[in-house]
Amino acid sequence: MTSSGRSNTLHSNSTMSGTGESPVNTGIFCFWASCVFLEAVFLFLSGQVKTCLDAVVYAKGLGIFQIGPGAGDVPFAEILDVGDHVSMENKVQTGHVALILHACMHRAYDGFCLIKELEPVLKKNGKQNTIILIHGRGTKPSKQDLETAWKKALFFIIKRDHPSRLPLLEKARIEFVYYGHYSNTFLNGDKPVNINPLDRQEVLDRLVRYRAGEFTEASFKGLPGYPPRGDNFTRSLGALAQKFHLGTRLVELAARDIKEYWNDNVRFGKKVRHKLLEPVRDAMARKDRIMVMAHSLGTVIAYDAFWILSRSEKYRGTTFSQEKIDFWLTMGSPLSEETARQHLQGAKAQGMDIYPANVRRWLNLCAHEDYICGRRCLAESFQPMLEHGLVESLEEKRIYNLAVREGRCSPHNPLGYLMHPETSHALSHWLTGD
Repeated sequence: MTSSGRSNTLHSNSTMSGTGESPVNTGIFCFWASCVFLEAVFLFLSGQVKTCLDAVVYAKGLGIFQIGPGAGDVPFAEILDVGDHVSMENKVQTGHVALILHACMHRAYDGFCLIKELEPVLKKNGKQNTIILIHGRGTKPSKQDLETAWKKALFFIIKRDHPSRLPLLEKARIEFVYYGHYSNTFLNGDKPVNINPLDRQEVLDRLVRYRAGEFTEASFKGLPGYPPRGDNFTRSLGALAQKFHLGTRLVELAARDIKEYWNDNVRFGKKVRHKLLEPVRDAMARKDRIMVMAHSLGTVIAYDAFWILSRSEKYRGTTFSQEKIDFWLTMGSPLSEETARQHLQGAKAQGMDIYPANVRRWLNLCAHEDYICGRRCLAESFQPMLEHGLVESLEEKRIYNLAVREGRCSPHNPLGYLMHPETSHALSHWLTGD
């Protein structure tokens, strides 16, 4: 049955029942729902239902329709009609879930032609999803190699755990903030960076073997090289550093690039922050929904960038000071450590001005045995942000990072964080607007 045939049938039924007004007659709605259900069963049996559901999820994630029978004065039968006399844009603007469901069902044979048809409307009426990724400290491979590894991980976890959300991820703008060339130059000078080009692929190849339910303590303790090399020593050293206020000195000796980042008298920190500020400002200017995923030192850089945009004199009164980061995911972050907090942008400000004011939701993932995370809960360290309404939610989850690098478990590894089910759940929910 063609789409116009079904619409005409429904329209004639509504006329016979005497319901010419725009409110939908219950009997007609039930009849239509039954047709959609039977069609869904057919599509499921023929293997096409995934395409339909993905198209619906995509449309819902961009907020172009509401759940419910609809609103406004457009007759229900006219909404179901995909004929030329009612434009696609007008149908979308009425906010009827019926349109999306009906169109998806009848266009399953052509994959995502519905999405292509709605593209101009989505850009005008819906917000673009933008995901900004930023890596951590240390020497790094080329931007292309690192970006490829991160994106492979993101697409894999969505396909593994939430396959119906894959079209949403494919449509999202993904930007990778790379400052590895600055770190490499500072740490190595003119010497070439000696990194195995297959290193990250080997880490990924091992991680893809795990199902979502296998990121457990038993799996972690069964990894080669458990417990992590030098971890107990590093933890003990960190505790002594905190007790005798030697944290900054210890960082200076162990992580020269972090020391350089904290040094306000050089341009290293400013250049690195600018690499993140630029795409964030661009996304804010477009009024995008923004998710930032940061690892290790990248979480510190992101915090500083957020504070600058929302609190610094430079941006006061501008659009950027009012826009929000919709979701911030931090992984393996040192922000719970007192030494790191002492060097943050805004650390010397008064009252609540010490915190950024442009993050809606913040989730921190901290892996067991990842000494960079420290012993304190990050959520406790920044609890005043939640208490004073600077963030809507602030959570921390302890996870098991199953990455293995160079034959030993590596609980601070970014790919292990990215491949974890908690990351996929957070990303999936954000993509669908939950």
